[in-house]
Amino acid sequence: MEELNAGNLPLAGYRAYLVRLASGAVPTALQARVDLSGVVQQTLLEACGAGTPFEELDEPRRLAWLRTVLNNNIADEVRKQTCQKRDAAQEVSLDVLWEDSIAAVPPPPAEQTSPSQAAVRNEEAARLSTALERLPAPQRQAITLHHVEGLTVAVVAERMGRTRLAIVGLLHRGLSQLRLLLEASLPA
Repeated sequence: MEELNAGNLPLAGYRAYLVRLASGAVPTALQARVDLSGVVQQTLLEACGAGTPFEELDEPRRLAWLRTVLNNNIADEVRKQTCQKRDAAQEVSLDVLWEDSIAAVPPPPAEQTSPSQAAVRNEEAARLSTALERLPAPQRQAITLHHVEGLTVAVVAERMGRTRLAIVGLLHRGLSQLRLLLEASLPA
């Protein structure tokens, strides 16, 4: 094992003791963000830099000195991680920020429909309604449920008491017939 020395004092022997103390001193919410190994290393470097005064201490006083320095280093790290900019409790996932930013975007302004555009839409709606009325009832019901109400083919099949394949056939034949009826009703 490599030893850090302050004179002849092997500081590496205190590493396990300091790691054990540090792991219990850091709040659970910050343990993933605080580098315990770095805090312990900093503590050992400070002991190494203390030189002769540290060497002259007896074992209980050395341990007390190391605990004090370790606690100060941990307090510094915790302070760094919990200051206003880095507070773990204030962190928000990018997904949440993205959703909030999308929600903050105002909807586009409502389309301004001119009177002539409104008249054209009304005429098209009337033509569609007339054409739908001319379809056989099962085709009309399938088209209305699927395309107007937005139900899936499976739900339409369940509501109408038919198979999915039967509904697909009704939709196909109904839309083909509807296209022909709408084309025939166009002004020449």
